[in-house]
Amino acid sequence: LAIWSSALSDAQVTTIYTTQAGASPSPVPTTEMDSSWAPYWTNVWGYWKLNEPASSTTAYDASGNNRSGTVGSAVTLGSAGKLVTAGSFDGTSNAKVSVSKTTTGLTAPTVMAWVKPTDFTTNRPIFYNKGDQALAATNGFFLDLLQTSGLLRLDLGGTSVSSTLAISSGSWT
Repeated sequence: LAIWSSALSDAQVTTIYTTQAGASPSPVPTTEMDSSWAPYWTNVWGYWKLNEPASSTTAYDASGNNRSGTVGSAVTLGSAGKLVTAGSFDGTSNAKVSVSKTTTGLTAPTVMAWVKPTDFTTNRPIFYNKGDQALAATNGFFLDLLQTSGLLRLDLGGTSVSSTLAISSGSWT
């Protein structure tokens, strides 16, 4: 999951996606982001690879901005991922990563994440700051996968925006 403090252009998002997804027709993951990805690294607010060992209770912020988070008890790190390893979220209220930092500097952010949902039986919490969804909705942010639509939703201080394309169950998107 990467969050930029400003909006990226469609071309920038496409470049990042195609670089990470690999070339068609047989997509092979190529690389994770790092500071060599200029200009895409500029304005990265936080970047959580979720590639820590299974025993870890911390999701480290690879952006260098010191926004590491606490992994909920229903998240398993070290699972097979799109690029390397990933976090597996079981969909319960403790299936989240919680970051306690303020959202200063996030007014028109860009959020990118590789997700592979298994079903849409409930709203799926993914990432929060301020500890939980209720607190995040009034003074922070949360990212979740919506139950009936399969859309990703980002709420920033009580204002929600959803993705325009539904995410398919069982495949990395």
